[in-house]
Amino acid sequence: MLSTQSGSAHHTLALARRSVLAAEFGQCLTLLDSLVGSTRSRADEAALLRARVYMHQGLHDEAVAVLERRRNAWASEGARMEAAVAIATCRLREAGTETDLTSAWKMLDDAGEPVRRLADVEVSADLAYARALCLWIRSDCERAEQELLATPERCSARARCRALMMQAFIEARRERYHRQTYFLRKALRVLDGAGIDQQDVWLRANVVCLLGILARDLPLPDVAELVASELRTLPWSDDLRALRFQTVRSLAWWSLLQGRNDETFELLTEAEHLAPSEAWRVMAILQRAHLSRAVGERYWWKVDLALAQRHAQAVDWSVDRGEEKAALLLFAELYADRDTARALEYTQVFAAVRHNTARTYLAHADRRARAFECYAAGLAQKALHDWSGAELLLREAFTIFRAVGYDWRAALAAKALADLTHEASWLTVARNLVREYPQSWIAAQLAPNHARDSDLRGLKPAQRRVFFAACEGLSSREIGHRFKRSRHTVDTHLRAIFKVFGVHSRGELQAEARRRGIVPSFRVGELASAHADEFFDPGAGAVEGCDDGAISRPTLALIEDLVS
Repeated sequence: MLSTQSGSAHHTLALARRSVLAAEFGQCLTLLDSLVGSTRSRADEAALLRARVYMHQGLHDEAVAVLERRRNAWASEGARMEAAVAIATCRLREAGTETDLTSAWKMLDDAGEPVRRLADVEVSADLAYARALCLWIRSDCERAEQELLATPERCSARARCRALMMQAFIEARRERYHRQTYFLRKALRVLDGAGIDQQDVWLRANVVCLLGILARDLPLPDVAELVASELRTLPWSDDLRALRFQTVRSLAWWSLLQGRNDETFELLTEAEHLAPSEAWRVMAILQRAHLSRAVGERYWWKVDLALAQRHAQAVDWSVDRGEEKAALLLFAELYADRDTARALEYTQVFAAVRHNTARTYLAHADRRARAFECYAAGLAQKALHDWSGAELLLREAFTIFRAVGYDWRAALAAKALADLTHEASWLTVARNLVREYPQSWIAAQLAPNHARDSDLRGLKPAQRRVFFAACEGLSSREIGHRFKRSRHTVDTHLRAIFKVFGVHSRGELQAEARRRGIVPSFRVGELASAHADEFFDPGAGAVEGCDDGAISRPTLALIEDLVS
C-alpha cells in the first residue's frame, strides 16, 4: 500500500512539473494540493514548485510564505538553498527602498558559500541571476554583467535563458534596445534547442512579448515576423492571457505602421477580447479608436471612443496600479481636438493617480514611460491653448524618443510641435524620422502638400504663424501672447496676409483657407461643438474622482506636476 501511494505521489509530482512547463498553473496547484502528507523530499519539491508558480503569477509574498513555512523542515541542503535564493529573488522583485535591496543582498551573500559547497549547477545559476538582478536594480550594470559570468555552462536551458534575459534587461537600462533584441533572440534560440522535457512555455511567452514590444517601437521587420509566427504557434494557456494580450497589441501597432489597416483592426479586436482586466480592455478599445482616427474612419473613431468611455466608468483608476493607467492619457489625446474640457479632465485624473502606479523593478530609471506621459499631456495642453506648457511637454517627449531610437514616436512629437509653432523645421525632422515607415499613417500625414505650400509661399515665416493662429480663431491679443509679439505687430501681419489672399476680414480668411484646403473644414472649437452632442451622452464623460463643475484652465501647479 505504501509503495502504491509513493508511486502515485511520484506520478503526481511529474504531472505538476509538466504543468509548470506548460504554464498550466491552476492545474499544477490542484495537483500539488493532493500531495498533502507526502514524504519530506516530495514535500520539498512540492513547496518549491508551488513557489515557482506563485512567482510566475507575480504573487511574490505568497511564494515567500510557502517557502518560509518549511524553514526548519527542508529534507536536503539543496532544497534549503534553492528556497533561500528564491526568497531573496522575491524580495528583490518587491523592493521599494534601498533598505529592501540591502536586506535581499545580505540574504544572497549568506547563501553564497553554502551554494558553492553544494556544487549544484541550477542553484548556482539561480544565485548568479539573483545577484545580477539586485545590482541591475541599483543601475550597476557592469557588476551585474560580472555576476552573470558565474552562470554555469552546463546548467539547464531555463537557467541559460534567464541569464540571457537578464543581459537583455541590462542593455535596456543602457538604452541600447537593438542589443536588447539581440540577447532576447539568443534566449529564444536556447529554448529552441532544449529537449522536450525543458520546453518552458512561460519563459518563451515572456521573451516573445518583450520582442513584440521592441518590434512595435523600432524598425525591426524580421523580429515582428518572428513574433507573429510565435503568436500563431505558441501553445498559449489561459494563464498566459496577459502576455498574449500585450503581444497582440504590439503586433497591431506594427501592422498599423506598415499600412496594414485591416489586419490592425482585427488584432486590436482580438486584444479587446483577451484583455486581462477592464482597464486593459479600455486601452485596447482606445487604441482601435486611435487607428480609426489616423486612417480617417471618423464614424468608428467616435463609436470606439464612446465604447471605451462606457467601459472606463467601471474602472477605479486610483486603485489600479499598472501601466494601463496610460489609457487616461490616450483618452486625453483623443479628446484633445474634440472636447478640450474632457481632455483636461482625464489629464487631471492621471496627474492625481499616476504616483500610485506600481513601477516594477523593470521600469526603474526607464525614461520611455516619461516620454509617453509628456506626449499625451502635451497634446491636451495644446488643445487647451496652453502653448508654453504644451511646447515644454512635447519637446521633452521628442528629446527622449529621439535619444532612445523610437523614431516614429519622435516624429509624432515633432509633428505636434510643428502644428504648435508653425516652424517648418519640425516637419522636416518628422519626415526624416519616418523614412523607415513609408506606408504608415504618419508618413501620409507628413507628405508635402504642394498646393498648400504654393498658397503660402507669399507669406514670410512670422506671417505664416499668424495665419495659422488666425485660422484657429484666435484674437490678435491671443496671437500676440502666443508668439510674444505686440498686438500692433500682429495686426500688421494680418493686413499683409489679407492682401496675399485677397480678403478683407478674418472670417473671409478662414473661409478662403478652408476652400483651398490649407486648413481643415472645421476648426478645433467648431468640430467639438458641432459633433459632441450627436455622438455622446452629455453626462457620460464623468470620471471617478473628478467634479465636472470644477474643471478649469490648467494651472501652473498641474503643469509642474506633469513635468516633474
